[in-house]
Amino acid sequence: MKLALPVQHPERFGTVLLRRGYVLDDASVARLRAMALPEVWIEYPGLAFVEKYINPKVTQSRAEVSSILARIIARTERDANAKLDYPAYRKTIRGLLHTIVDQPEAAQYVQSLGGGGYAMTRHAADVCFLVLLIGLKLDSYLIVQRKRLPAHRAKDVVNLGLAALLHDIGMLDLDESTRERWRENQDEKDVAWRAHVRLGYERVQKGIDAPTASAILHHHQHYDGSGFPDAEGCLDGEGVAGDDIHIFARILSAADMFDRFRHPADAILQEPAVRALARMQREPYVSWIDPIVFKALLAAAPAYPPGTIVRLSSGERCAVVAWSSSDPCRPVVAPIGEEGEELPGAELTSRRIVLGERRDLVIAEVDGQDVSEDNFFPDHPGDFDLPWVTPSRDQAA
Repeated sequence: MKLALPVQHPERFGTVLLRRGYVLDDASVARLRAMALPEVWIEYPGLAFVEKYINPKVTQSRAEVSSILARIIARTERDANAKLDYPAYRKTIRGLLHTIVDQPEAAQYVQSLGGGGYAMTRHAADVCFLVLLIGLKLDSYLIVQRKRLPAHRAKDVVNLGLAALLHDIGMLDLDESTRERWRENQDEKDVAWRAHVRLGYERVQKGIDAPTASAILHHHQHYDGSGFPDAEGCLDGEGVAGDDIHIFARILSAADMFDRFRHPADAILQEPAVRALARMQREPYVSWIDPIVFKALLAAAPAYPPGTIVRLSSGERCAVVAWSSSDPCRPVVAPIGEEGEELPGAELTSRRIVLGERRDLVIAEVDGQDVSEDNFFPDHPGDFDLPWVTPSRDQAA
């Protein structure tokens, strides 16, 4: 197996572990597994086009965000009163945002940064990237939801990315036993753990604007009002609901939930994206998410990302080559044969199975995991499409 893309160090920005073209062996695979890297991209005949979805510039920019967070954690653990360099963080996030805009085909959540000795670093960096993707899908909705601002400011999502980067910083102020309980069971009913939202808000509120700080405080608010804290700041009461929750907090909540569902406390491997998205559409979680934000999540995070190895209900092994958020679980796939089987690249180029036109077939496995019960389909055409939200004249002013 020859690397199609370089492998970046999960914690040290700019450090390349293995360069493109490196031939993997058992020893190098074992080292990568020890670093908890979830995946690497290898060359395969006829699948070179997948590279456009995993552009190295985007990967490098995301790694820089991860590196910043690692430094924040290290500095805060050394000095609880350490000052945070918000302008530098915004500059880095804006750079990532510009890279996404300049590389539109790579502006999809097709891989986790993965790895690293500190799960909080990976989680926050991945959530930061995901909220930017969601925010870009929601520009008109942001204008409606932030109607007091000029349109160009209302749809600027840099501060949303900053909120995502720092959303769990209050965890650093919890005692170690509380953090350990969370790592083991992720029990959201733990009132001691719930305090991290207030602690994070108190740490950042004097250095960032009110909506950004509010998103950190309210990123566990639920759209149906069942989240926390409540309007008086209590951690064990009913939270605010619906559009009374700032749109930044609603986006952050959905991205945070998606990432936690992909990386549950008791799992060795990450869960497939389709499973996380399917779970978010079941109660109680479906009532916790702004439905428009969820549709933007579907558009940003494919249920079956391009390049994913899947097995169809027919038994045929394929790679995902294209997808649509309108029908996320019926992507276009290309047969790739079994492991070790030589398959000419020309065959991959010419043969495609459009699952949207083959209702007799479904995806049964992804990366060796049974997902036959995780697929979800629109009840009617356009069911998953983002609505075109047009602000009124008063709202746009």
